[in-house]
Amino acid sequence: MIRQRLSQWLSPYLISPLLWIHHRKVRYRTLTSTDIEPAAQLLAEEFCRREPLCRHLSMPVAELLPFFREQVAWTAQNDLGIVALNRRGELIAVVIADDHCAQYQPNPALLTPALGAIGQLLDNLTLPEKYDIKAKGEACYFGLAAVRPEKHGAPVLALLLGALTQHVYRKKYRLAYAKVTNPAILARMRRHDRLTKQCVFDVMATFSDKDFPPRSFAPLNKFHVALVAWPTKIPVF
Repeated sequence: MIRQRLSQWLSPYLISPLLWIHHRKVRYRTLTSTDIEPAAQLLAEEFCRREPLCRHLSMPVAELLPFFREQVAWTAQNDLGIVALNRRGELIAVVIADDHCAQYQPNPALLTPALGAIGQLLDNLTLPEKYDIKAKGEACYFGLAAVRPEKHGAPVLALLLGALTQHVYRKKYRLAYAKVTNPAILARMRRHDRLTKQCVFDVMATFSDKDFPPRSFAPLNKFHVALVAWPTKIPVF
């Protein structure tokens, strides 16, 4: 009951300080050029270790690292990322986003067959017309996130996503969305709505290899991607 009342009273700008009470040893700030290498390294290592599609395709860190390095650099240039640092100033988590109408376009030389297959799978999920996104500065695509293994049990990811949601809200974006390939993250989003008795996360569609023509994506059998959107101005994350 107390949390519900607080969620009604607090503005989006106060979300992170409230949640930070539960994890005060972590500091959050915007992604900068100095974070490119550690952020890319963390993303590559964690995607190889935990992301279902990368694990299924047995993708090594060396295959992902150049791609992620370029994408993180693009994000830093556009000021659409958030990192988490421990007390020693070490990067322990990162989340990056793209403007829906001006998304990162990878260097073709970095696209291995496996990365190309994953990209095509994700590209088949698009925002429905009801959101009416027509120009830059309206919607943000939350593309990549990773947390160091020793922090998986802490609320770092939730705080990170909340911090980036606030950040893009201040930049006048009205909608955020993600293409979720990890069932555990989708379950957390749904659990959030149940616990807070709010309907924040709009799970609009799921897409799987069954929706492709035969043999188009044979390596990605039995995997689903969920398209999830949420308003940037939300009472609690």
